[in-house]
Amino acid sequence: MLPYASIPEAAAALGRNLTFAETLWFNYSAAKSNYFLYCHNILFLFLFLVFSLVPLPLVFLEFKRFSFVSSHKIQPKVHLSLTETFKCYKDIMHMFFLVVGPFQLISYPSIQVDWLTEKMRNNNFTVSSMHGDMPQKERDAIMGEFRAGTTRVLITTDVWARALDVSLVINYDLPNNRELYYIHRIGHSGRFGRKDNS
Repeated sequence: MLPYASIPEAAAALGRNLTFAETLWFNYSAAKSNYFLYCHNILFLFLFLVFSLVPLPLVFLEFKRFSFVSSHKIQPKVHLSLTETFKCYKDIMHMFFLVVGPFQLISYPSIQVDWLTEKMRNNNFTVSSMHGDMPQKERDAIMGEFRAGTTRVLITTDVWARALDVSLVINYDLPNNRELYYIHRIGHSGRFGRKDNS
């Protein structure tokens, strides 16, 4: 979701009028969730740009058999037919959907954690963040700081919140599965009969 409620507000923040493309994107994406827009990046940026449009000039150069192209090829004596080239494209797309795409979607919570941490630090909060993309040593150091009270706020993904025992839980984003994850999140507060807020 965009941080601006209207086009004039966005223009005021930028200090200029929005371009035609920016206005189109604003109207399209204003009511969409951040996760939905993140999925757009995966589909359009990787699928249509990186895997489809960028290699096309190289394909045409390959079919023309220019001599300067062969010197930069890993296998200069190998020439693929049009059918073989499209099969290669199809295999890459298949691999993208089965391997790369799901990993990109899973990494979204980590991106949100880093973004929220940066925003809170900019507003003078003593905050740390923890997610699965961090090495174990860094996670241990962050937990040590949090337990010692050096940082007052700890932002985590659902996975890393499991080992915590805290007095206050704030849900920044509502989980996709409310019954499973919402209850799981707020269960980290008020353990062993202590008072809590969720």
